[in-house]
Amino acid sequence: MRALEQQCHDVTVFDDAAVAVSATRGAPVTVELAGSEIAAFVEHLKVHFGRLDAVRDRPEVEVRLVSGAACRTLPDTLAQFGAVLQLPYDASLGWDRFTDCLYDVPAAARQCVVIADGQMLLAGEPGRRAELLEALSDPPNCFGGWRTVVLVDDGKPAGREVLG
Repeated sequence: MRALEQQCHDVTVFDDAAVAVSATRGAPVTVELAGSEIAAFVEHLKVHFGRLDAVRDRPEVEVRLVSGAACRTLPDTLAQFGAVLQLPYDASLGWDRFTDCLYDVPAAARQCVVIADGQMLLAGEPGRRAELLEALSDPPNCFGGWRTVVLVDDGKPAGREVLG
C-alpha cells in the first residue's frame, strides 16, 4: 500500500511540474526532485507532451536529458549538449559555433531539455551559466517552435555528497 501511495504522490508532483513546464515555454524552469526520480519525471514529461500533441495535432515535443554533473566546464558542456541535442560535431568546437548550431533548428521544433543536477551546470565557469540558459531558451519560434530548459535538483547545496 505504501508503494502505491508513493506512486500516486510522484504522479501528482510530476503532473504539477509538467503543467508548469508547459506553461512556461521558452523560459527556464526549476524543479526539485530526488535524483532517483529524474528518469521517471522525464518519461512523465514525454507522456504529458504526447497527450497535448495528440489533442492539438501538432508535431511531437522532444524531451531530452542532460547530466549537469557532466557539464562543469564549457568544453564538457558543449560536448554533452551537442550529443544530447544531436547537433553537428563542430558545435562542440567552440561557443560561437555551438550557438549557431542551436539556432539552426526548424522554426516549428519544440524541445524540452531537462538538466539533472542543474546546480552543477557550468559550476567551474559560473559566468557562462546564464549565457548558456539564455542561448538554450531563445531559438527561432516564428512557427510555434520553442525550447524550454528544466533545471532539476534535489534541493541540497551543490557539491554536497550524500552517503548512505
